[in-house]
Amino acid sequence: MKTYRLVSLAAPLLTFALAGPSAAQNQVYDSANPALAALTTDNLLATNSPVLGNPGYTIEVQGLPPAAFVILDMATGPADIPLPGFGALLINPAGLFAIRTTVSQPFPGGTAFFFFPIPNNPALLGVSVYTQCATFAGPTLALTWGLQTTIF
Repeated sequence: MKTYRLVSLAAPLLTFALAGPSAAQNQVYDSANPALAALTTDNLLATNSPVLGNPGYTIEVQGLPPAAFVILDMATGPADIPLPGFGALLINPAGLFAIRTTVSQPFPGGTAFFFFPIPNNPALLGVSVYTQCATFAGPTLALTWGLQTTIF
């Protein structure tokens, strides 16, 4: 089991673990620049395995303020583009293909959930998708770590 310690300027410290096959198929990543990495919030994770035919693959953003607005972006490749004051854009905007929005649960430490059914299509086997979220709570913008998901 791989455990990740999450350090955030905008949220309390969180720790989570990914066990079993999902540990190898869902990998978090951050900016190579330590100054930019220190600005990202580290509360993005996948809660189950990205297997072909999984009707309930779920990505969560945890530890949010009540009623935070969350934008989830997916792309075909990673990036490390500096956004001064906010951290780094960790997904390649040229490969952007999915944008979803939601609002976190209305209590402190709320969670936003994104559900993605994975079709049982062998052409998707081994495909990697890169995800990052932006969260807005009042005037505050925060970017999450990136999440690389490889379908198996």
